Amino acid sequence: MSVFMKRKSRRASPNSSLSSNPARPIVPGGDRSALDEAGRLYNRGHLVEARRICEGIITSQPDNHKAVLLWAMIEHRGGDFGTAIRLAKHAIQLKPDYADALVNLGAIYRDLQQPELARESLENGLLLDPNHFLGHMILANLCVTRHDLDRAEQALRRAIEINPNHPDAHNTFGSLMELRWRMPEAEEAYRQALASNPNHVKARCNLSRIHNFVPGDPEIEALNGHLTHENLSLKDRIGLKFALGWAYDRTSDYQTAFGYLREANAEMASISPYDETEQQQQVGDIMTVYADLPAWPKPLPSRSDQVPIFIIGPSRSGKSLIESFLTRHDRVLGLGEGKELLQAVDKFFSGQGLTKTFRQLMGQVDQDQLRELGMAYLHRVAQQDPEAHFLVNTLAAHYQHVGIILDALPGSKVIFCQRE
Repeated sequence: MSVFMKRKSRRASPNSSLSSNPARPIVPGGDRSALDEAGRLYNRGHLVEARRICEGIITSQPDNHKAVLLWAMIEHRGGDFGTAIRLAKHAIQLKPDYADALVNLGAIYRDLQQPELARESLENGLLLDPNHFLGHMILANLCVTRHDLDRAEQALRRAIEINPNHPDAHNTFGSLMELRWRMPEAEEAYRQALASNPNHVKARCNLSRIHNFVPGDPEIEALNGHLTHENLSLKDRIGLKFALGWAYDRTSDYQTAFGYLREANAEMASISPYDETEQQQQVGDIMTVYADLPAWPKPLPSRSDQVPIFIIGPSRSGKSLIESFLTRHDRVLGLGEGKELLQAVDKFFSGQGLTKTFRQLMGQVDQDQLRELGMAYLHRVAQQDPEAHFLVNTLAAHYQHVGIILDALPGSKVIFCQRE
């Protein structure tokens, strides 16, 4: 839990569908009905029953590598990462050329925030089975979180070659192209996803972000059509209403736009409540801490050759556009909306006492400790491209950490974007 402002759910950004799990790990098939039934139970979320069947199979067949892997996946989905890793490794011991086990082990390491181990396991699995569709999908997702966009694109192109009619592969590729500011390719990918599955809500919503709407646009009719579908999830309904709000806004039908946006925000509040009083208190604490500072001191020499750049400002103020301009230079690394600084701040202050206010915590730390926080952040991001000189991050939530940024990273730059 952060000692600072809780980070609320934000509107989907161009890389939002890349930062989520793009593919469910593989459920191993089997020639025995018991294992098949365990797999069906797993897919329905009945983990206790699925585990019980796996235990029974392994009791009578201790070398059944498929049952061991399914048990590992059950523990992974249930949040017991340690047991999941142990079981996945055991499945690999039982069958060293078991590509499914290596891919699932990579997915576990990815969710455990151990990217190097995840990548090693995934690539070993793909060496065994170069046509492993989900292996390439999960590797692409991992590479995006590590900002290795070239490798992510390579993995997604291979996944599409293997399964050219898979809508999720095209949708994920579209999000990557959008992230790389290659909008015509992004739009084509979203349309390919919809051609494979006309009911693919995420692809339809993603397309709405980059489509140039005009009055009477058939894309608006398509968005409205999705809202009439039965069994539509709350998350999908919210996404469609936001998309319709943006669509009508771009056609200057502001009254209709506000109607959809008002409904979407009200439904979003039901799953992501916003505490205005708490936020005002937290912002007030930050203002109090930094209100009486003298003129900002000259930055001290940094122990790193890399210069962090933080672009802050409200949505639709040009943060991503500025990042795209900066990253055209080969010594600039775009980090997107990476949360490495927030993670470093949370980790640094967690030992100071979570019950204390920001004001109390800042009164306990000295400049050397803040510099250590800054070096921890640089260590997290610098290894992604040791040759880069500037490291650009566009996470809007950094506005609340500008004081800490300038204290902990005295050589850093902050760009404040405003609309109009």
